[in-house]
Amino acid sequence: MSKKLFDQEPAGSPPPLPVSRQIFAPSQPRMSKPKQQEKANGSRPSDVELVLNRQGSAQMTSLDLSDYSINSLASFQTSISSLRRLKQIDISKNSISSLKYIRSLPMLETVICSNNAMTTLVGLEECPMVQTIDASDNAITVIGDLRHLCRLKNLDIHGNSMSSISSLPHNLPGSLSTLNISNNELGSLSDLRYVSSLMELRRLDLRANPITSAIYMKGIDHRPFVVFLLPRLSTLDEKPVSRQEWAVSRTLFCEEPGILSDALMALLQPANEKRLRQYLMEKCSLSSQEPSNTVFNAPLSEGNITTDLEGRSRPPGLQAQRPDDAVAVETLPGRAKNAINERGTSSSHARIPFAMEGVGHLALETENGEASEKAADIQTLAKHVREMRR
Repeated sequence: MSKKLFDQEPAGSPPPLPVSRQIFAPSQPRMSKPKQQEKANGSRPSDVELVLNRQGSAQMTSLDLSDYSINSLASFQTSISSLRRLKQIDISKNSISSLKYIRSLPMLETVICSNNAMTTLVGLEECPMVQTIDASDNAITVIGDLRHLCRLKNLDIHGNSMSSISSLPHNLPGSLSTLNISNNELGSLSDLRYVSSLMELRRLDLRANPITSAIYMKGIDHRPFVVFLLPRLSTLDEKPVSRQEWAVSRTLFCEEPGILSDALMALLQPANEKRLRQYLMEKCSLSSQEPSNTVFNAPLSEGNITTDLEGRSRPPGLQAQRPDDAVAVETLPGRAKNAINERGTSSSHARIPFAMEGVGHLALETENGEASEKAADIQTLAKHVREMRR
């Protein structure tokens, strides 16, 4: 065999590297100077830290930390609290579960924390100037104690998992004027009574909740009922409240125009949910044809609306009982409450005498001698409604 054939490389083997590459090719990739510095320091500052610690951050009034893949603000609490001039913070589109690390910001006015992983809305201690919170599209089931935010006016919690709003009276400040609670899981019509504690509320959004969808399918218009709970409301579900809706709301739960009935108010107790729906179907039916009147259907404006309604007669949905009925209808103020007390001494259940066309007598059950929290809630609701109608 010739030397040429002996030195020939096997077929298919890669060509040999040039001499220059054999000499200078390193066994490991070379690190750039920043990488070498990073290795020496342990780890490089995160993008969030670079934003928080950049030059002039102490004078910052707006901080945008949206879509930074943040799981917790715990490690950034000191840096955030040092931004004493901050007025707006945006931490949306992260995976944050709590706002408790946002605190001690005396000038903070707006908090945007939508699209996160919060299950409870609580925090913002020592942030007395907060006016707006956008906590939409989280997994919130409970509103925590936010009463310390005495300037809070706008709260957006749409797209969460709230099935009850019973915590609102105890946890929200009375200064709130706008509440968006659409696209949640509210399923009880009587549960809406809790919004009456927010006496300064002017704009409310309840759309895309199971209860609003269910009563709509049954032909019930919830708008006059909500306006009854909040007589000062100007916008409901992004639609202005009309004079007609306001006028209908003034006839609800009344034995006489303008006089609330304790017996009818008892329908708002959770145990009477079915009867409440029957009552509203009679009083607020979507199928009822109201006279077309441009002025009457116009949005509410400043004016003496009460004077216009003083001469209205008893609403057609509420009728006096026939003479042969066992008990006559009590129409004077306070009589219904006395009737409950008198009947309660002889029976474990009180039958409240009133009749509605298509519904008939409704037995509202209350335990004998029980001063329950639910009854207290109804009394508080009636007080709020009367105060807001002044």
